[in-house]
Amino acid sequence: MSARLAAFDRDPGKIDLVINSHFHFDHCGGNALVPNATMLVQRREWDAGMDPDSAAQRGFNPRDFDLGHKLRLVDGEHDVFGDGSVTCLPTHGHTPGHQSLRLRLDGGDVVLAADACYFCQTLRERRLPRYVYDRAAMLASLDRLEALEKAGAHRLRPRPRILAKRAAGARTARMTLPRAILFDLDDTLLVAFGPAQSQWQRTIAAFADRLGPLETGIVAGAILAASTELWADPRRHKYWRHRIDEARRKIVADAFAELAAAGHAVPAQSVGDAMADAYNALHDEELAMFPDAHETLDRLKELGVKLALITNGAAEPQRAKVVRFALEHRFDHIQIEGEHGFGKPEERAYTHAMEVLGVGPHETWMVGDNLEWEVVGPKRLGIYAIWHDGYGVGLPPGSQIKPDRIIRRLSELLG
Repeated sequence: MSARLAAFDRDPGKIDLVINSHFHFDHCGGNALVPNATMLVQRREWDAGMDPDSAAQRGFNPRDFDLGHKLRLVDGEHDVFGDGSVTCLPTHGHTPGHQSLRLRLDGGDVVLAADACYFCQTLRERRLPRYVYDRAAMLASLDRLEALEKAGAHRLRPRPRILAKRAAGARTARMTLPRAILFDLDDTLLVAFGPAQSQWQRTIAAFADRLGPLETGIVAGAILAASTELWADPRRHKYWRHRIDEARRKIVADAFAELAAAGHAVPAQSVGDAMADAYNALHDEELAMFPDAHETLDRLKELGVKLALITNGAAEPQRAKVVRFALEHRFDHIQIEGEHGFGKPEERAYTHAMEVLGVGPHETWMVGDNLEWEVVGPKRLGIYAIWHDGYGVGLPPGSQIKPDRIIRRLSELLG
């Protein structure tokens, strides 16, 4: 955002008003860059964001919007400057207090719909994402947007200039892309476990005064060894990935047990549990999308590629990631192991997704970071397997697993 403002010769520190459509991170994550602005938002969105239970359910993170800005809370339609030039329009449904903007320009009205309407198809066919806050409210908002369009307003979502700029390469991309792509989530779209070693080191350092004579480096090495052992066995992996918080406690307990067996004095179990919980909190806080993930997914969708998300793990935490990072509307099919009862590398994890999308293996790509789950399993079925080396580590030395393609950035899928 800073770069875009600089392109228009605007100082972020002098921006005095920011209007947030809603509190998903991709619509308010830049607020920190305009620290002197007043934040204008619907009161019901603010209330939902400040309620811990509601915020968790909606995928809101107060760190994105509760930053000390001056507040201007509005209820319903609101004339921002009192002259009709900019009007907030309540378009609830996607979130409790989602709003759009109507701009009155010399050439006519323009409506910035934000996430009230993703695509023309959404408006024409009333095809909503699978997960919305209030389906009835979102349908009513689409009715309002359609009425504005019929009255002559132009709807801006997605941005026409960006689409026009990209259109030149569309024909080539259509020729080379498959009918469908299956994506993994963690460490493919999300920066998830790559920073684990650093996160453990920082967590252990924060507990240094509670570890007694144990050096933090020794503890870190023991935890790394215990973690590697737990996750190395497929059966253990399948069991513990559905109990991830408990798994972290077990890892620390196993590490302390090994240190005790080697003659070290170790702290009480309560210290280990607290350290595991602190790691869990840090890990969750630092989850982030790979920089080009959203843009790549949106571009693929524009080009008509069918997209499925296939992720292993428990239902609740994986679904929370989908909501938190605004992924639900970007996929035609979302398949979470804990919701469906099966996961990678089981054959039906791939075949079920393809059946839902209406495609066959030779029309499908699989993109992921796990060589067994996203390369070996898919290739066995005839799916084109792309390994995402998002951390630039390269294939393990002597690896017998050969992906059909290796990418470092998701945007390489478009080229």
